[in-house]
This record gives sequence, C-alpha cells and structure tokens, in this order.
Amino acid sequence: MNGHLSFTTLAAGRGSGTFGEMATRRENGRPALPAWAKKPPVDGVLIVPTALAGTLKKALGPLGRLLVPSTRFVAFESEGVWGLSRQLGLTMDNAKDLRHALEVLASHDLPVLHLDLHVEKGAAGALVEVLASPAAARLSALIIGLAEPFEVAGAVASAVQRTPGLRRLELVARGGGSDVVSVVEAAKDLRLLSLVSVGLRGPDLKRLAKTKALTQLESLKLLHVQASDRELAALFASPWAKTSLRSLQLSRAEKVPSDYPGLGSLTALATLDLGFVSSKGLAAVAGAPFVQRLKRLALHGSTLDEAVARTLAAGGLPALEVLHLKWATTTVKAVDALVKVAPRLQLLELPAGLEAQKSWVKRGRQIL
Repeated sequence: MNGHLSFTTLAAGRGSGTFGEMATRRENGRPALPAWAKKPPVDGVLIVPTALAGTLKKALGPLGRLLVPSTRFVAFESEGVWGLSRQLGLTMDNAKDLRHALEVLASHDLPVLHLDLHVEKGAAGALVEVLASPAAARLSALIIGLAEPFEVAGAVASAVQRTPGLRRLELVARGGGSDVVSVVEAAKDLRLLSLVSVGLRGPDLKRLAKTKALTQLESLKLLHVQASDRELAALFASPWAKTSLRSLQLSRAEKVPSDYPGLGSLTALATLDLGFVSSKGLAAVAGAPFVQRLKRLALHGSTLDEAVARTLAAGGLPALEVLHLKWATTTVKAVDALVKVAPRLQLLELPAGLEAQKSWVKRGRQIL
C-alpha cells in the first residue's frame, strides 16, 4: 500500500470554546457558522474565504500546498460542526508536521473532524505523535490504513477515548495484530464500523457483540474474519445487530461457503454484501424479513441458483437499486427472476459470460 493520509477537517462554531460548547451552539436550530463564513452554506457546503486560505498556506508552510488547494476551498458540516476533507500520507519523517497542521487548522476555526491516515510501512509508531494532538479530540471520523499488522491498538484506543464525538471508525491492516477490539471499546457512540484484515477471531466477535459503543451502530463492515459460522452467529444475536444495523458487509478469511447463521434475524438491513455464502445461507437470506427493504445486494464467490432466486423474488424486491453479481456464479433464469420484481433497479452487475437480456434493459438502468 502506498502511504497517503487523508484529512477531513471540519470547522467549529463561532469564536473560542470547548469542542462540546462549539458542537452544541446553534442558530435557528442549525449549526452555528464559523466566524470566517461570509456567506450561508449552499447544499451543505461553505466556501472558505480566499484571505483565510492564504493565511493558512503561510501558517502551514510546505504543507499548505497539500492541505489548502489552489482551487475552491470548501467546508462541510458533520456532527453539528463545520470543516474540510483532505488526504496525505503518514511517514516516520512527517508526523510532527502533520500534528502541527492539525493544530494550525484548529487555531483558525478549522479543526480536523475526519482523519483518514494511510500509513507508510514502518511508520505505525508515528500515529502516536499525530493522534496525541489535542486537535484530534474533535474527530467525528477516524480511518487508519496500515501496510502491516495492526500493532498500535493502545495508541489508537487512547486517542479514541479522548474523542467523544467519534461516529465513524475504520481500521485496515495487512494481517492481525494487537487487540483491535479495545479500540472499538474505547469509543462512545459509533454509527459506522469497518474492520478489514485486522485478525478478528471468535472471541473478538463476542466482545463486539457486547460493546456499548455499538448500541446504535448502523453500518458494519467485517472482511477477512477468522471465525466460524457459530462464532459469527453470536455477533448477529446482539440486540443492536438485530434492530439498528442497516448495512452489512461480511466475509470470512477462508474462501469456503459459509452459512452465516443468524443473518436472517437482522430486521433493519437495507444493504447486504456477502462473500462466499453457501446455498443454505442464501436460502436463509431469501426468507429474511428485511428482503423487501434491501436497496443493495452484492454476492461474491457465491452461487445463486434459480430456486434461491425465486425464493428471494417471491415477495418482490420493491426497494432494490443495486444488484452486484459480478463475482458470483449464476444463470440467466436466476437473474431474470430478480430483475422482474425489482422496478427500482438502477445498477445490475453481471458475471463475465452472462449475457444481459433485452427484457432487463430499462431507461435509467445501467447494466455492466
């Protein structure tokens, strides 16, 4: 992975004050605009004045070219606060500079709220320097991508614990590492959680199922999980999974068909993306109460036969907008059964060798 760091910085309310004070200041029920705002937001976007952009470039020095674009410089709202979005790389040599950048932006009423760190190999230790910044306590989203095993859970958990407004947490690594679940447990109230190739095992899933920070979780992405179907079922049995989870992306580390027992009990799902699900697992999904609410269904490394497709289609697919079968094994008859009952289908992705039928073509629909 080539290291690059992505900032999403969002500006707080007018004047000085703590993060909690600024996040709750509102005018007419809306987040208060920062002091530098010259015009009201348009489509949720604030234009940063040219004068402020110039001041920031001077204050940031060489980093100004990366953090302050020469084109339109904009801020958007997140968790009641305004700010920006940027990407950079974290290396052992630039950690102090990036921490300084966070603090400079915060001092100009543009504190970082979304931070997407793609860490160069060998630079995981630099996370301690960046995340220790007081400005990092204002994050509403933290995304960390490592080109090596995740061995920095302690530093990341400490940062997350100091970040009460964090709603989105994404961790990507190349192989297992230290206690990643401790990072999740340090959060207060997550809405989106993504853990990819971080070495999750059965005991980790049991802890996730009981984690208070996930009580209102809406989106969950777990890829390359090193757990059995039975252990995954324990996660799906958690109250939050059954009632609040609207989006699920899931695959086990082993590329073998999985039943994913308990999946059918997730009542609120609108998006489902499964890797290597067995025919039995697909049949369970087909009979689940959330099927008619599905907006997106993606199957990877799985076989969708006509019988299961007809079961999926039995009650109709009135909400389905995306059907991703590019990496699945299926037939024309199976796909036809789904397309016929999906009037809102906008994107249909087919596996190589499967020819789209004329009856599937519809204005506004894309078939790949």
